[in-house]
Amino acid sequence: MAKQVGIMASAASCGTSITEGQIDAMVAAGFKRINIVYDNEPQGQMASFSNLSKFGGREGLYLSVMFLPFDENVPLPERDPDTFLRTKGKDAYFEVKPITAFDQRLNCLMDAGLNGLQVAEDMVKLIVNEPSKVRQGEMIQTLSTRTGVKEEDIRSEITRITDKRVLSITETLSKRLALSRDARERIDLIKNSTLELGQFNEEKDADLSFEESAMAFQTTCSKFEKAVDGIGGWDTGWKFFNESFDGLPKNGQIIGVPGASNCGKSAWITTLATNLLQKNPDGPVVVFHSLDDPRETAFAKLLSCVTGLPIRFITRVAKYGTADKAVKETYERAKAWVLQCMAEKRLVVKGQEIGNGTKVTQKLIDQAHSISGRNVVYVGDSLHSLDDQASHDERVKFKRVAEWTMMMTETRPLTMVFTVELRKAGMQGRPKLADLAESGKLIYAMKAIGFFYSELHDLRQAAKKFWVDSGRDPSTNMVLPPVKRPIIEVDWIKNKVTEFKGLSHLKLYDHIARVEELTDQDLTKELESAKTLMNERTESNFAPGAAVRRPQNVFFSPLPAGKNGN
Repeated sequence: MAKQVGIMASAASCGTSITEGQIDAMVAAGFKRINIVYDNEPQGQMASFSNLSKFGGREGLYLSVMFLPFDENVPLPERDPDTFLRTKGKDAYFEVKPITAFDQRLNCLMDAGLNGLQVAEDMVKLIVNEPSKVRQGEMIQTLSTRTGVKEEDIRSEITRITDKRVLSITETLSKRLALSRDARERIDLIKNSTLELGQFNEEKDADLSFEESAMAFQTTCSKFEKAVDGIGGWDTGWKFFNESFDGLPKNGQIIGVPGASNCGKSAWITTLATNLLQKNPDGPVVVFHSLDDPRETAFAKLLSCVTGLPIRFITRVAKYGTADKAVKETYERAKAWVLQCMAEKRLVVKGQEIGNGTKVTQKLIDQAHSISGRNVVYVGDSLHSLDDQASHDERVKFKRVAEWTMMMTETRPLTMVFTVELRKAGMQGRPKLADLAESGKLIYAMKAIGFFYSELHDLRQAAKKFWVDSGRDPSTNMVLPPVKRPIIEVDWIKNKVTEFKGLSHLKLYDHIARVEELTDQDLTKELESAKTLMNERTESNFAPGAAVRRPQNVFFSPLPAGKNGN
């Protein structure tokens, strides 16, 4: 009804109390002035006071509430904004005077019997957030009169808080400028910081002119028309992905890879993480968060991925490294590389030990950005283990987690990449969008979704899409029996990053947590090779997973040249 009468910037919350996630979403969308409308009943008043107390002191947010007066003959269940607008109209609505967070909190603190200095110290944070200098002056005068604290003392405290905020922004800008790669990136950093500095203590016109819109349009078109060398996002080391997605987006995006268990999702994000670190030395800080495994498992996967050594070699390096010095040397070089990435503040690895709540994850991401001064790529395995710790209902939990991920990527220099577990009992065949129905809000939150499917895992002996690994044992260099390994189909059914949709294929090394991209030509070659070997051998000739063939693009070779078994 609000939009029907011309109040376009409006939204309805579900229930009496507005949530922190809803406030975050509105702020992220650019709204700094939020007016919450209630009926004039006790329940609404209690909720309003609670919300003003909870959100009224947030930086850059001007919050107020408004109580709608209804005639006595209006039934209680019908006393809502829709009824008021329908019966009294927009003009009557705008005649109702809002109550600001400042007025409400000041009254509450004074009624609580606190001394003037205590009240003033609490109220200053609300004054700092007020963008209008005129209104700010009125608030200072009111606060001084009510508390007895001198106006100049209140102004001095406001200046101290503002200076601290500006210093924080400029220090972060300085760090990020030092890490920037070119003039274009430095200009963007300066523009963003200027906007951030202007978010407080500056009055903004509600009515924008046609000239302003035209200027913004011209600026945007100029940005579109600038020549860009290479890709716009981070280099993933995958040619097809870089071409289809313009690299991994640098911020503002959520990418999900759903699929059944054991179909290569974890290997994909592990390879993505290591490739980002290898290909972008001046790039993001990668936060690798194993939500459902201990950190020790995450470390083993990372080392296995960059060396091409099986995970069992990594976790028992004392045994296998003693037998072959090349294995031990490879392990040591990879270990030194991981430590170097951490020393350069480019890699953080956490496991389930720190918990899986959104609050601890948010703190982890914010600290990574603050300490490194870099954009953040958060890699989470898996999303279903992330918990808002506020609900036992799965659907409600997924909704809140989805809202949280949207808020995070909209308010921070952050891209989030998640594996998503499809846990439907007895699920067979290629996954589809309906399989995400239990977490439907996640579909909306994610900007790109790629379903993972392994025919070898699904159909077992009847599978026709796989590759054959006929390699050598790194510790003995002995030729081993061939092993069937999965070829993964990735069906990108949603993509709001570049609009590309379609299939891509991966070669999964399931024993070393790594994948390689396959071109159409590569895929045909692998399938023909597998078919030939299948015709030459019986099923009993295939080993149950012992063979080791090192991927071509691992960073540290575990075998001397000419002895890699490829």
